[in-house]
Amino acid sequence: MRPAATGNVRILEQLLRAGFDPNYMIGSHSSLVVAILGGHSEAVRVLLDWGADVNARGVSLFARGNSNPEIRKMFMEGLLGVVRCPSKE
Repeated sequence: MRPAATGNVRILEQLLRAGFDPNYMIGSHSSLVVAILGGHSEAVRVLLDWGADVNARGVSLFARGNSNPEIRKMFMEGLLGVVRCPSKE
């Protein structure tokens, strides 16, 4: 889905409302991974809101080391493929 790659949130939302799959594969990557790789934090949020699979191959890997601080923050907050264990107090 090209809007995920370019960060065009307006078009991305229109496509999702029209029924496009938020887990659409672009080559070997999901739309979510493509948005992460492009550093498009708003596109990432839209895809998450529409149910993109946070456990898709590459999500954690590419989010963890992303140059966009918003995407790294989403990763650290557990929104992008991280399962946090409760602390033992």
